[in-house]
Amino acid sequence: MLQAGLLLGAAIAALAPTTERPAAPAAVLRWLAEQQPGEPGGLLHALLSETAAPEARLRALAERGEAWAALNLGLIAMETGRVEEALVLLRQAAERGNRPAQHQLARLLARSAVDRESLIEAFVWSGLAARADNAAAERLNGQLRRRLDEAERRQGNERIWHWRPR
Repeated sequence: MLQAGLLLGAAIAALAPTTERPAAPAAVLRWLAEQQPGEPGGLLHALLSETAAPEARLRALAERGEAWAALNLGLIAMETGRVEEALVLLRQAAERGNRPAQHQLARLLARSAVDRESLIEAFVWSGLAARADNAAAERLNGQLRRRLDEAERRQGNERIWHWRPR
C-alpha cells in the first residue's frame, strides 16, 4: 500500500503544474496509464494490483450485509461512471439504514430521474437522510419537494413515515 501511495503522490505532483486545483482521479489514472502503459512493471499496473484486494474485501463484506462496505463500493462505482451498479450498492446500504448512503442514493436518483417515481424515491431517501441532521440532505429534500405535486409529496411522506431498515 505504501507503493500505491507513493505512486499517487508522484502522479499528483506531476500534474500539479498544469492546474490550480488538485488533480481529479480520472486525470491521475490517465497520467499513470501513460507511464509505461500495459507493462506489468508499469505504475498503473502496480497501483491497480494494490487497490484490487481492498475492493474485493469490501465486496465480500457488502455481500455479508455490511452497509458501510456497500456504501463505499457504491461511491467507487459512481466515481467510475458505473451508475447502475452504484444504484444497486447504494440502495443496499440505504435499505439497511445507512444515512450517508441514503443521501448519496437520493442525489443519484434526483440527478438521473427518468420518471416521477424516481423523483418520489429520491424525495423519500433524502427525507430519511435528513433525519440525521444532514444539511445537504435537507436542502436536496427541499428542492425535490418543490418539484413534486401535493399528491406525490403526500405519497413520499407516507413512505418516510412507515420506513424501517431491513
